[in-house]
Amino acid sequence: MKKILLILLLLPTISFAENKTCFVYIKENMSDKDMFTAARQIRDGCDSGMILDYRVYKSADEYSSVRYDSVVNRKAQFCNFDKTIAKTSNTSFFGFTCEVK
Repeated sequence: MKKILLILLLLPTISFAENKTCFVYIKENMSDKDMFTAARQIRDGCDSGMILDYRVYKSADEYSSVRYDSVVNRKAQFCNFDKTIAKTSNTSFFGFTCEVK
């Protein structure tokens, strides 16, 4: 009986949990125009306190310096610098994860 009550108490917490992560991925088939609309995607889809997962796929553009600059700009624009900002990368993409300010 105690187990049933515990499950019933925990079920609403699990069921109504909010998605606290927003994702912005610049994919390989996106144009430069799409690259610069990422800021709008973040403003529209991410609320303060959410975790932002921002990725730029390396094959997205031949001008990698533009991509690196955009990542730095997005960090400065949207990240809470009082919290950890984690660099994320592998052979396919580079980016960061941070809390939205």
